[in-house]
Amino acid sequence: MKFKKIIVRLISIIICLIIIYIGVLKSAALFFTYHYTHSNYKIFSDTELDSTEILVKSLNERIKSCEIYNNNLKHTIYICSSESKFRFFAKMTGSSYPSQGFNVNYLNKIFISKSFIKQVHADRKKANKLIPYSVLEGNMTEIICHEIIHSLAYEYLGAKKYALVPFWKQEGYAEYAANIWSKQQDSAYDFNDRIDIYLDDNFWGENNGVKDYYEAEILVENLMLNSIGFDSLMSNHTSFEHALMQLKFYSE
Repeated sequence: MKFKKIIVRLISIIICLIIIYIGVLKSAALFFTYHYTHSNYKIFSDTELDSTEILVKSLNERIKSCEIYNNNLKHTIYICSSESKFRFFAKMTGSSYPSQGFNVNYLNKIFISKSFIKQVHADRKKANKLIPYSVLEGNMTEIICHEIIHSLAYEYLGAKKYALVPFWKQEGYAEYAANIWSKQQDSAYDFNDRIDIYLDDNFWGENNGVKDYYEAEILVENLMLNSIGFDSLMSNHTSFEHALMQLKFYSE
């Protein structure tokens, strides 16, 4: 009987924790003072934002170039100037921390660390290692678009299929699709320059985790340059080894 009571109590505690977890995420807007609504976007911030219309315009310019763009999908974005607030939500959802942003896909809620994005930009600029059109530039618009692409892919594939997509495809496509439009506007952009950076071990040093994101982006971009579509990219036939081989052929 005692054992059964313990099990019942444990189950009750777990249910209560789940309810609290979902309740906090559902009511996350209460933690933010400033609320903005523009078409498909709800933006919440703990500090006042200037020209959110311009931000939304920039987001739309980028994501509309994405092959799986969905005009019906709505986006809820929380911009945290308070790092402690961002850390709270990151730890609560089990997301990696520190980071520039993360996406709670099943609720389509995007959390952005404004302070850490600024820090990334400042640190990389100081080290002369700032890479435009990537997560490595410390650009809030780029980071938000990156997370929106995750939402689009999650919606397109469904939860079960998306959960099985390997890191390099998830992150590589998010990076690729978030920056297609920007790269197209830059006549000086050269994919060969990106490969040179990738192959430069001195540039990366011990930053293997950072390089993994960059590698994922150029692997996907190279495949897309070879006219592979989103469905083919996400299929089991397109392996990491195949993508590396294609990049090797391109660079030779």
